[in-house]
Amino acid sequence: MTAWLRARCIAPRFTAATAPAQGTSQVEPADVHTLASLRFYQDIDEGSYEPKRHYEIFPDRRVFVDGDQNEQPSVADPLDDIALLFFVRGQPLPVGTTIDIPRHFKPGSNPITLTVLRKDTIEAAGKRWPTIVVQPTIKTSTMFGDGKAQVWLADDSTRVIVQINARAAVGSITMRLRSYEATGAAPH
Repeated sequence: MTAWLRARCIAPRFTAATAPAQGTSQVEPADVHTLASLRFYQDIDEGSYEPKRHYEIFPDRRVFVDGDQNEQPSVADPLDDIALLFFVRGQPLPVGTTIDIPRHFKPGSNPITLTVLRKDTIEAAGKRWPTIVVQPTIKTSTMFGDGKAQVWLADDSTRVIVQINARAAVGSITMRLRSYEATGAAPH
């Protein structure tokens, strides 16, 4: 069984235009604790910076392919930037802890560092959410590479991603949950 994780952001630039960024991750979940990425697509449009990346990831062989390049070594149970956020939802997150996760599909990005900063309450999707704020750092990531991005996860059994603040090529972006409908089992 595979699952697709999709993220789409329309963020304001300095001009009145918009900067769409889309990411798609295909994972093979045995359960939320053992996700393994199979594909990762990025399509970013920030003015003159417009990378389109397509990675094919082969967990069983521990390799990945970047576009039409040759195979490169990967890691066991690899995660991409989006799959990481879903993986984190199933982890214990006590405030003040730092977790090293050596699972980014690009070995040079490891370890991914996740710092659990604080608890907070924010408004999104028409409700107030008690949240846990985490700070992921992925060395080779555009969004999470500088160690300043923050992710707000619902502090309940759903661990919904409520908000993400990150730097962009120019300025920063805030992605906030616009709607939410509870379905299925919680990630724990």
